[in-house]
Amino acid sequence: MSTVPTRVADAVKARAGGHCEIWLAGVCTTRVEHLHHRRLRSQGGRHTVENLAAICRACHDYAHNHPRKARECGWIVPSWSDPDTTPMVRRGLATLFLSDGRVHIQEEP
Repeated sequence: MSTVPTRVADAVKARAGGHCEIWLAGVCTTRVEHLHHRRLRSQGGRHTVENLAAICRACHDYAHNHPRKARECGWIVPSWSDPDTTPMVRRGLATLFLSDGRVHIQEEP
């Protein structure tokens, strides 16, 4: 089992600013507790800034226990999709994760 490179983990955590990137109402504890692979490692997911989300344990459990919702929201990306170009619903907004740790919001409220 390989570990996430420090520079990648640091960039993902900095992007999150200490708060869960899913932030699902009624579920989220708001704290960053896990680095979640959007394309699962078992399906070829890599340790990249674009493929990782900093999330709380509760949202992590929710994403894995509700795969249909997780795919719809980009929290889990199918093996045939590219996390670099697949937006994730991040705190209610469809967002692309950029390799430099920034985000590009696809939808405004």
